[in-house]
Amino acid sequence: MELRKYQKETVDLILSNIQKGVKSQLINSPTGSGKTFISASVIQELNKQGKRVFFLVANEPLIMQPYDEFGKFNLSRSIIKSGKDKYYNPNALNQIVMIQTYISRMEKLKELKPDILYFVRVSYLLLVMPMLSNAIGSLFGYLFNLITKKFVRANAIRSV
Repeated sequence: MELRKYQKETVDLILSNIQKGVKSQLINSPTGSGKTFISASVIQELNKQGKRVFFLVANEPLIMQPYDEFGKFNLSRSIIKSGKDKYYNPNALNQIVMIQTYISRMEKLKELKPDILYFVRVSYLLLVMPMLSNAIGSLFGYLFNLITKKFVRANAIRSV
């Protein structure tokens, strides 16, 4: 699978910034532009450096998408989510977890020792349901305040 030029540039920039110690980055790209593909490419390079990654998603429908995409890259992957036990592997370098699950299990999950927290937040309902969007945003803000390690944040916003 080959990255498009803009995807390659994004991957290179993210990795360069991580190397420089940048703790927060934003990928803002329209639906269908390959954010999960970009994420998988970044994570593949981080894994080559021996880094363990927690890939956090905002809601349940987003859990299987990165799992499937990471599989195309032959990335070691696992899902931490109630009801998805058959996808759980504590030895996998990459753990996909819903933000609410991460917050509620934070102490227990520390033993998995992630080096990088990679967030994906997709907001489709900003105009229709601002309270829902604000609630999700609050969860991310809460989590950001608790974290001292490096993280990458991917954020896509589509106007309604």
